[in-house]
Amino acid sequence: MIKGHGINGAQIMFVGDYGGRDEISSGLALSGYNERCIEGFLKSARLPMKYIYRTLFIKDALTYLGKNKRKMMAEIEEAKLKIAPATYENILAQEIKDVQPNVIVPLGNLSLQFLANVNPIGSYRGSILPLTHEIQQHLKYHVRVIPTFSPRQCNEDYISRVYVQLDYNKIVENRGETGPIETKEITWVCRSMDSFNNFLNRQGRPDFIVFDIETYMGQITCIGFSFDGREGVSIPFHDPRLSFGDGLLLFKKISQILASEIPKVNQNIKFDWITLERFRLRVENVSGDTMMGFHLLYPELPKNLGFQNSIYTGMPYFKDEGGKETAYNPKHQVKDRLYLYNAKDCISTFQIHQLQLEDLKERGMETLYKEKIIPLIGIYKKIDEVGLRVDSTVKKRLNAKYNTLLDVSLRSLERLIGEAMEPGFGIECNPRSAKQVGKLLYEELKFPKREKTTEMGAKSYKTDKETLEELSISQESPCKEGKLILSLILNCRKIYKIIEYINTPLHPGDILKTSYNLAGTRSGRSSAGKTLDQVIVQNGAKYEQERLGRSLQTITKHGFEMDGESFDSPEDRILGKDLRSMFVPRRGYVYIEGDENQAEAREVAVLSNDFELLEQFDRKPKIHARTAALIYGLDPFTITKDGPRIDGSSMTYYDMGKRVRHAGNYNMGPFRLAQMTHLSLRECTQIMMKFHESNPKVRDVFHYEVYKCLKETSQLTTPLGRVRDFFDRHSETLRKEAISYIPQSTISDQLKFSLIPLKERCPWAIFVVEAHDSLLAEVPVGRELEYAAVFKKEIEQPIDHRKCSLRRDYELIIPAEFSIGRENWMDMEELQL
Repeated sequence: MIKGHGINGAQIMFVGDYGGRDEISSGLALSGYNERCIEGFLKSARLPMKYIYRTLFIKDALTYLGKNKRKMMAEIEEAKLKIAPATYENILAQEIKDVQPNVIVPLGNLSLQFLANVNPIGSYRGSILPLTHEIQQHLKYHVRVIPTFSPRQCNEDYISRVYVQLDYNKIVENRGETGPIETKEITWVCRSMDSFNNFLNRQGRPDFIVFDIETYMGQITCIGFSFDGREGVSIPFHDPRLSFGDGLLLFKKISQILASEIPKVNQNIKFDWITLERFRLRVENVSGDTMMGFHLLYPELPKNLGFQNSIYTGMPYFKDEGGKETAYNPKHQVKDRLYLYNAKDCISTFQIHQLQLEDLKERGMETLYKEKIIPLIGIYKKIDEVGLRVDSTVKKRLNAKYNTLLDVSLRSLERLIGEAMEPGFGIECNPRSAKQVGKLLYEELKFPKREKTTEMGAKSYKTDKETLEELSISQESPCKEGKLILSLILNCRKIYKIIEYINTPLHPGDILKTSYNLAGTRSGRSSAGKTLDQVIVQNGAKYEQERLGRSLQTITKHGFEMDGESFDSPEDRILGKDLRSMFVPRRGYVYIEGDENQAEAREVAVLSNDFELLEQFDRKPKIHARTAALIYGLDPFTITKDGPRIDGSSMTYYDMGKRVRHAGNYNMGPFRLAQMTHLSLRECTQIMMKFHESNPKVRDVFHYEVYKCLKETSQLTTPLGRVRDFFDRHSETLRKEAISYIPQSTISDQLKFSLIPLKERCPWAIFVVEAHDSLLAEVPVGRELEYAAVFKKEIEQPIDHRKCSLRRDYELIIPAEFSIGRENWMDMEELQL
């Protein structure tokens, strides 16, 4: 058996789940790589390795040590069966009695379950938990169980090393504690107006208050408050123990608190804000959001409250006690459990917010958070609520068009498959079925196999878009119809996607809404998706819940380019660009879309110290025309946005120039360009060589300085003050992500931050779609030029690059351009100021 080892009387005991190859070789628990890793964490926490004890839960050597979770679980169960029941538990319990540690550190689910009777370790990591009574009763002092990730898990998830180090600091800090684990927080359920008044009288005048709601099927179950981060109260909305009179008085008092001038804080406050206002509870003076604060501080780390709780507070993990609709069901759970969970949420959020403000101040982002980030929450809340109006007549016409086209494409696919197979052979091929497409491509058409393996060890064929494009670009087709079949499968999927867009479930009044997430990306760009509103739909004999809306950022004005040779003209190969025709402005309004002109390319020119190139952006012909002319040896004055088109392609030379510059600026390889343009890999290799030969400063200055910052500090700061630490392993993927960070973050923030004064000066404008470098708004008829003039002034504010990691003594002004749509979102015309 693999032995536990260390000094008797060690204050800290580490317990791994089972031994790896190093342990089997040495016969000692947590040796080799595990020892070096633990020693590194302890050294940073200023504790020598010699003062700890190391052991394992399963001490026998396992024969399988791979990554297949199913095999691993089977191997563990088999190891348990080989010995007498509870042998591993008894041996470990005896070790604990002999060593008498103050802190035990489980490093996996097996040891955590035995020591604290909870799991998984991903949730409870960093919590301070009591030892199970069965073991604790035999010890002199009260033991603290503080779980953290094993060295193996830290190696697989390299970013986790950042917060695992915080766990080790907590472990070392608690090694001298011997008393019982005390709960400092007070949580209770309020069911009378008198008790709530007593609570309010205890609070005094707080700097801010935290509120939090829980919902079930769209209804508010309860609302919680904390005024000091120590006491939390939850008030139920539908509880038989709450009298009708007290319920009315409490509702009135809650309304007064939410509408008061006292600053309000929450975790993901936009959701609660929208929900409360649907029930006529107005929220005023929003001043903080812990999700937004943590995203600004550490965009690479998880932003959920459970994770933040483990970083900032001493409260044990409690998020499994209720909250999520999937976790709480009133038929099976006592409601008080949910109410007390709600109160804990408020206390945790309060404590987190206090410490976050200190972190933001220390990192120089307090002003950015308070003056730029928080005001955006209310603006995006309004965007979420407004949505786009859909013309049902146009929607039906588009539906008929694309369903007909899908039927034709499916028939063509069936015919091609029939020609490729032997006579009499039949095969089903639903283009959306990964199983059927995989069988067709890899087993019948003999394409080189591409497979993926799940954590549980199940293998399946890879049939995603990127894989099919790779097969089309880099592999010779095994049969003459193979490449055409690939193209048709991709085409059918694109048409399915268009039909999916057309048939997006709408809100009442034929409104398509989206839900923006301002903490959705590491760069600070917003992301968008379906709303949390649901509708009940019938699916056969079953009734299911379906979420309404979808992301409006992905409804492209350029459409999808179709592959193959079955189109009469290059223009016919672009499908889906008429999707925007079904979106129409409200009566008395027009669409105005404001764009930052060639914004990211201009930013890259500044970061490349290529000011000669920057001057060309505002000269004719445009920079993308110049780029295409350079590559293809054409006269740039003959190239415009509308044409001409590349021979045999639906793409214009102008669009090609734009894509090539984008690829070169962000160090994309020829293969990715081939995927984007559907040109050959050889041609794309030559194109990228020409680009970098004519734009050497992109790599020699911009990319070089980004790599230098990564090497020296692993940190980048944008001109607008957003800071990102790159915690992951340095790799080509990370370097490309770092290259794109400053341009994408800066341009996105420049647009978002301009919305704050724009909303103040044009309160009559309705913002409906934000897409990183553009904003679609509905403007009253007759006020188009007034709105555009204000937008232009705000978006063209200078961007000072003296504050950037790649410092430039330059203030960049990105010009705005505008288009107007009087009938719909597709037929937009240029608007001249």
